[in-house]
Amino acid sequence: MSTPLFILNLVLTVISLVATLVAGRSARRRLHYCLAGTTIALLATAIYQAELFGRDFHFDPLRLRIHLTCAGLCLASLPGVLWTGLSLARGRESRRPWHKRCVATFVLLTLAAICTALWMFLSAVPRHLEQEASASTETLLLGRPDLPPWAEENLRHRDPATDAWQTEVLQGLANQALQDILGNWREQKTIPPETWSPEFRGSSLLRPSALETVREISGMTVRVANPTSSLEVSSPLGLTRSWRDWAKALGSAGEVHAKVKTIEVELLAGDYFSTRALVFLSRLGESPAQANAEWKLIWESKN
Repeated sequence: MSTPLFILNLVLTVISLVATLVAGRSARRRLHYCLAGTTIALLATAIYQAELFGRDFHFDPLRLRIHLTCAGLCLASLPGVLWTGLSLARGRESRRPWHKRCVATFVLLTLAAICTALWMFLSAVPRHLEQEASASTETLLLGRPDLPPWAEENLRHRDPATDAWQTEVLQGLANQALQDILGNWREQKTIPPETWSPEFRGSSLLRPSALETVREISGMTVRVANPTSSLEVSSPLGLTRSWRDWAKALGSAGEVHAKVKTIEVELLAGDYFSTRALVFLSRLGESPAQANAEWKLIWESKN
């Protein structure tokens, strides 16, 4: 279905409807009758085109239901317009108030149907895009080997290494490595020695000893620490101890939950790169506590 043709027919329907109303108000009956027939024909054509045009889209169920309700009520009000109009044409002036009410109802419902149709199309998804997305998902889940070219290209671009997005590759590697370190700390497991670079220089304390209270409200206390770049921890073992001190500061009741999000990657000389990561530590219980930190880490790439 041609989009310009559908829009043109819709515009002509609205113009014809307005012209019909104007002719009726000015008592030009012959013109009014002709325009009324034209409007009904254009409306029928618009409905048919809308049905064909809509087959190419997937609509939000709620928006579709509201639009169909308005459209159905619009069509249901049309017989009243025709009946009272024919009665007026036969000289029954007593039908004029009813004709005006029926016309007003029909016009309002027509405008409601048009507006809800536009509202419905705002969130519509073309079916060919939906099919491509579902095919890609099915391929990933089921591993189908017989893929169309566009699906293979889609899958190829899911891997940042394919397009040489070096910083995104490093971001993923660093984020996973940091998640593994935090997971081992949480479960009190030994971190594999190869995790740490032979050139490990140290770290600041994960939880600085000096914290400043900045707010106390509704039983909640907020404390912040001043950032530092001093290397107060000189070994991986010391870093593990610093983690335990940080976790203990949250209390002893409940399990510790840790989340991390790498937000910046910077390439350095040689095989090194740095990242900035947001780390969220929390413990639930009778006295819940949460700690938020921003870490800057330097990594050595093994690739």
